[in-house]
Amino acid sequence: MAVADTPPTNQLLRLLDPSEYQRLASALKPTTQRAREVLYKPNEAMRNVYFPENAVICQLTVMTNGAHDFSLRRQ
Repeated sequence: MAVADTPPTNQLLRLLDPSEYQRLASALKPTTQRAREVLYKPNEAMRNVYFPENAVICQLTVMTNGAHDFSLRRQ
């Protein structure tokens, strides 16, 4: 079954107007990440955008003064 044929389980994608979701759905493809996998590295171009369906994603940002900012994103 194609991604466009299934209702989105991601909260952000669910909020889209159905026509907007259909337009975006052709570019969506399911992926599986491993625990502790780094999705984005500093100073590198973003090649993918992730819409987690059943995950917890941690974001760690190191500030220029050396301080750390940590946040969790759960879906």
